[in-house]
Amino acid sequence: MLIAGKVHYPPNGWWEDLLFYLQNNHVLLSAFCAHPAHPYTRCRRSLVLLSSVTFAFFLNAVFIAAVQTTLLRSILEVKATLSKATIGTIVQMMWDVPSGMVGACTCANASCLPSCVVRLCHCVSCAILACHLYLGILYGIVGVVILALEKSERTEVDEVSLEFAHAKVLAWATSVPFLALIFGCSRYFEKRKSAKDVVAHWQKSAKAPVDLD
Repeated sequence: MLIAGKVHYPPNGWWEDLLFYLQNNHVLLSAFCAHPAHPYTRCRRSLVLLSSVTFAFFLNAVFIAAVQTTLLRSILEVKATLSKATIGTIVQMMWDVPSGMVGACTCANASCLPSCVVRLCHCVSCAILACHLYLGILYGIVGVVILALEKSERTEVDEVSLEFAHAKVLAWATSVPFLALIFGCSRYFEKRKSAKDVVAHWQKSAKAPVDLD
């Protein structure tokens, strides 16, 4: 059911399903708390987390550089903090989601397909994940270069580390409501489809001829 993308697992309630969804889809939580049936192994989930962290470092470096190269620093520092919680989180999720979608590729995990097709799709998903990881590391290196070119107190190692940790924790925390919204919509439409299927099956059964013999 994880591979099929299900979000509702009877008899679980809304909160139980939400917790299970976060444990298997949140970048940080899924690295440590995912279900054993998760389509990604723990090693691959750790690589996704590494890619997320390096890309986040790049975003943080861009925010720091944007503040440093502007005259209205006091105003932009406030805006930069807000941006990390909004724009930064959205961009981060746009970066993280594709890697999770590749991991849940139905073709790479389907037992009904020929083994050669499954192996091919699995290799393709691994190649895409590798490209995603290398891109994340490249962005991280670019972030280091950006900070190295900036000459200010805000680019000291301690200051950068503190801002990066603050930004990443903020992004992980603010991604929870976004994931909860996605979960809520997915669960609603999934239960709605299940209800329609039950009604359709009942109507089909009611119209079926009855054998009295």
